[in-house]
Order: sequence, then C-alpha cells, then structure tokens
Amino acid sequence: MGMDIYKLGDKNQYLGSIDSLTSIEGVLEVFTSKTGLTIDEYGNTRLHLDHVKLLCALVASPNEWKTMFEKAIKDQDGLWIVGD
Repeated sequence: MGMDIYKLGDKNQYLGSIDSLTSIEGVLEVFTSKTGLTIDEYGNTRLHLDHVKLLCALVASPNEWKTMFEKAIKDQDGLWIVGD
C-alpha cells in the first residue's frame, strides 16, 4: 500500500503517497542518530518543519521523498506520515 502523506498543520490536506523508505534508508540512520526519531512504515509519524529540513539536507539525490520534503519546506509546514 505505502505511506500516505499529509500536511502536519492540516491533516485533511493529502499530499501524496510513497511506497517505501528504501530510497532514504541510509539517510534515516543518520536522521535517527541525530534526532532519536524514526519513520515507521506501519505506524504514524509526525515530522515538524525542522525535521523535514534536516531530512531534505541529508537526501543527496532527487527522489520522491526529497520532492515531498521540499514541498513541505516551501509551505513552511511539517509532514504527517500515515503508514499501512
């Protein structure tokens, strides 16, 4: 199924869906070591704007996650990630 992504400030505003965390696995290890937070594919995760900015900076190559992070930064909002 994948993870559905919404704006954190307006959980009714659906931004899209991403199938897996595979493309950012290495980034997530660094992110978790810096913040203590994880993104759970099967649960719900709240990422505040500062977390999104850090993740965006850590993702080196363009992919669907980086695009989603950049959109959140442009909107000055965090992300609500709803897993399966």
